[in-house]
Amino acid sequence: MPNEYQQYLIERFEEEVVGESLFHSLSEHAANSNRQQQWHTLAQLETETKEHIRAALRAMGVEVAEQRSSIERGQQLAKRFTCMPWREFMTVFRPSLENFVAEFTTAENMAPEEGKQRALLRHITLHEKALLEFACREIEGRSDASLEPVVALLGAQLPDS
Repeated sequence: MPNEYQQYLIERFEEEVVGESLFHSLSEHAANSNRQQQWHTLAQLETETKEHIRAALRAMGVEVAEQRSSIERGQQLAKRFTCMPWREFMTVFRPSLENFVAEFTTAENMAPEEGKQRALLRHITLHEKALLEFACREIEGRSDASLEPVVALLGAQLPDS
């Protein structure tokens, strides 16, 4: 039976699958190539975070795989949001991201102050903060700089799990 940390990572993994699916689906219905690129970049961050989590779980002897239900959940969310105007979607998206950031920040206390477990938990929080900053900048009309916090995390190296 997974311990609390492992269970948390399994849940985060599944949520990353949902996010990845959501952003890929939104990119398929993007209004223009710029929006499509933004969704692809957000999906890439979800994919990389998912893979960091998978590696950590694998190092603990826990195998995870993308569940069809999580992929479909992301696709269903995308269908709900595709017809929404861009700024309205960002405004609706922001409170969810704020809640995730608060939840993930608290969860960092599951691991010792230093070490690879804490580094992974911090990355999970930072990736959500980057998504939140993206949404805030879009709401403020700063599209030219909205992806900067996301791109800054792409390719992040974490200590070996």
